[in-house]
Amino acid sequence: MKPHAIRRGSITHFLSQDVPVEIVGDRMNVSRDVLDKHYDKRSEEVKLEQRRGYLDNV
Repeated sequence: MKPHAIRRGSITHFLSQDVPVEIVGDRMNVSRDVLDKHYDKRSEEVKLEQRRGYLDNV
């Protein structure tokens, strides 16, 4: 497996585990824009479910 694929998979994993984007970006040394555009490979359904989980608690 290529290093870039591992990096992308690692970023997606942390985001899927509800680690805040800012923390992931700082840890992986990537800006929010680049992270959103190139590294976050979560499906729209997963993103929706995670947002819903936050809003249900409000």
